[in-house]
Amino acid sequence: MALIDTAAQNASLDNDYGASTGPNAAAAHQLALFTDDPRTGGTELTSTGGYVRVVVTNDGTNWLAAAGGSKTSAPQMFAASTDAWSDTATWFVLYDDADGTTAWDAGPLDSEIAVDTSSTEVETTLTIYYNGGL
Repeated sequence: MALIDTAAQNASLDNDYGASTGPNAAAAHQLALFTDDPRTGGTELTSTGGYVRVVVTNDGTNWLAAAGGSKTSAPQMFAASTDAWSDTATWFVLYDDADGTTAWDAGPLDSEIAVDTSSTEVETTLTIYYNGGL
């Protein structure tokens, strides 16, 4: 059953991400970029052009306090590209950094990311919605 009250949604998000995480929260996540919703066939970008996942420490520096049933990250920076990336990213997935395969959350990016040349620096901010934001 979903939490109905926004205060409860915020508490749940704060338990998973940020300064006041609970004992089962991941210590860090791998931020992966996807072509589309991974639940409906979206795929992760390949390593073409130097794309690699970013490790995001699960702390109060990287995650602001939840508000309005959502949680927003500080800006996350990817390594500068070495060439064009394999595709345009429209979604993100957060994997547990401990194993790199357990997906905690996913969501659409605020704006798509397309890298067409080398030395491109990519920065993005993530928003996680309690009910998936969909």
